[in-house]
Amino acid sequence: MSDCVGCPNCGRAITPHRLDMRDATFADDMPLSRCAVCGFDLRHCDSEPLISYAADADQVLAKMVRKLEGEEVRWTRFEVEELAVFRHLTSLMTSRYKHDLLRQFVTDQLQVADVPLSAGHLTIEAREWNERRHLVQLAAWLLADLEHRLTKAWRAHSIRYNLLLKGLDPPPAWYRQIVEPMSNWRER
Repeated sequence: MSDCVGCPNCGRAITPHRLDMRDATFADDMPLSRCAVCGFDLRHCDSEPLISYAADADQVLAKMVRKLEGEEVRWTRFEVEELAVFRHLTSLMTSRYKHDLLRQFVTDQLQVADVPLSAGHLTIEAREWNERRHLVQLAAWLLADLEHRLTKAWRAHSIRYNLLLKGLDPPPAWYRQIVEPMSNWRER
């Protein structure tokens, strides 16, 4: 069974965020479930069942999958922003800052073993499949109750306010509203 690490049709990395840079011959409304390089429908790729970390994280991921699998290609602004925050959370959990312990906080909360990450500054799309599975589950758990869980991580000194905004430019208004109270370290 294939892990579907790359597109099974053309072998290139799966990069749905690159659809805006695709060949002009593709339709403008191509769904995110298609390879950005060759257009192969990735829903036909063999897959392995995902081991669940938490039911509420499963619900977040199921909602995303339903949207990706659907023929409806129009996403609301909130859904696009939510995906951006989701990706940002995975990025935060791969950072090498000595004060960024978010991944450790989440694995401790979920009582799951951490997966060792490949060295280097890799995006989630460039990571090994097992790393991506792990990070996606951790980020989905945070997103399931973002305000409460992020605040709890911040109070536990697992993430700094400045890192919550770094690299997310501009942050969605609803996300900024969640993290803004964390700007005052005296409030912990």
